[in-house]
Amino acid sequence: MSSFEELHPACLFLYFVAVMVLFFLCHHPLAMVLACACALFFLYNIEGRRAFSWCKWMLPVVLFIAVVNPLLNHRGVTRLFKLGNQWITLEAFGYGLTSGLSMAAIILWFACYQKVMTNDKFLYLFGKIAPSSALLITMAWNYIPDLTKKMKEIRDSQKMLKGTEEERGWKQILLRTKDALQTVTVLLGWSLENVVEQADSMKARGYGLRKRTTFHLFRFEQKDIFFSGIVGVIVIFCFVLRGMGCMTMEFYPQIQSGGSKKANILFLVLFLILLGIPGLIQWKEEKAWNSYDLKG
Repeated sequence: MSSFEELHPACLFLYFVAVMVLFFLCHHPLAMVLACACALFFLYNIEGRRAFSWCKWMLPVVLFIAVVNPLLNHRGVTRLFKLGNQWITLEAFGYGLTSGLSMAAIILWFACYQKVMTNDKFLYLFGKIAPSSALLITMAWNYIPDLTKKMKEIRDSQKMLKGTEEERGWKQILLRTKDALQTVTVLLGWSLENVVEQADSMKARGYGLRKRTTFHLFRFEQKDIFFSGIVGVIVIFCFVLRGMGCMTMEFYPQIQSGGSKKANILFLVLFLILLGIPGLIQWKEEKAWNSYDLKG
């Protein structure tokens, strides 16, 4: 099998939908830790060490939620210590930590989705079903990166025009405020103009017409059938085990894990295999490329 990104767009989209649904159904710290680890493993095989830059701001957010929740929520029977007139409970801390890990897992897997599901794949899947909505979602998905890149270009242009002289005191504050307002004004004008031009361009090309044909290189091959079969079986087993009460954790009034121990272990193993498939495929492809001697 080739890299994970080369699978059929339908397989990729359904895979991420199934993973996200399982995230919302499983509110368990072990499952969320596995989800974060598998997402980082996949991003590492695509971006290298840059993938760990997510941890620089993800870990503080998780710790912040884990600390703030017991300060605001004092439910639970397992008292850890007293802060002022309120008790800090283990249940409140566990719920906050699990919530933070859940948010981190969802953000990381959305980052994986963005790396794999490019605009052409999304338009291929939904361009004929809902052309206007598909185009709007695609434009919105790239809106923030495009604005960030354009803002950097505007700031660099302003620095080149005004030179390197710097004022001090309140004059510096006024100049920075003026530059920020000018940047925002130029950025808004550019974004509105870009949206109108892109919409007119797509309309001139006949986008959205029923009889319009499109060119694509996506073919549903044997590797896609193999991938869909394995993922489908694992997802079905995970949903069945989840319906039986596995991998559920009640935090209030006392921490209790649902399901039998063997069933929970089976769910974690299947969950790990499901989330580890993209990283393993990408890692195998990377090893195959590195095994070739291209220097000689």
